[in-house]
Amino acid sequence: MIEAVSQADPTAIGTESVTIVAAPSAAPPAPQTVSPGGTANYSLSLKPNAGYPTITLSCLQDSLPSGAICTFSQNGTTITTITPSSTAVPFSLAVSVPSTAASLQKSSGSWFGFYFAVLPLAGFLVFCGNPRRSRKAWPGIAMAAMLCALLFGLSACGGSSGGSTGSQPVTYNIKIQGATAAQPNPVTITTASLTVQ
Repeated sequence: MIEAVSQADPTAIGTESVTIVAAPSAAPPAPQTVSPGGTANYSLSLKPNAGYPTITLSCLQDSLPSGAICTFSQNGTTITTITPSSTAVPFSLAVSVPSTAASLQKSSGSWFGFYFAVLPLAGFLVFCGNPRRSRKAWPGIAMAAMLCALLFGLSACGGSSGGSTGSQPVTYNIKIQGATAAQPNPVTITTASLTVQ
């Protein structure tokens, strides 16, 4: 109950009742791991909060993998809103990651292979590639070029022991949000961990 008293007339008093409720929240779900093109499924439970009205659910777009879509459901039915209760309210989240997700980063092992292959050839050309010298040096240069090309090919394809190539897993902390008519700016309900590999 809020009471306001006029400074000009202390007998002029006004009162208003205000109900304060906690922001909607849920415990973080178990982390999930998927490959591009897969779907991660989370089981969530909205904590009891009988005083809060209907909540509109969403995922913070910036926290999702590129092009991913999140969908909420309850008892097998797709939902966009959820109503708190005096008891916990279960619901589910599915995050679909597109097969073209640009979330995987190449390691730098192939660059080491490139330098390993090209630098010896460059040195050979500098010291032995002088056209004023004997023409007998050119067959050696050709063989060195072929060897460098072979070494570079192996390193680029992951066959060289100089460094591994491939994709590295990337982990996202997906923010699950809720908004109401009285609170249109979404607040974070919980965070779900998703690793794309």
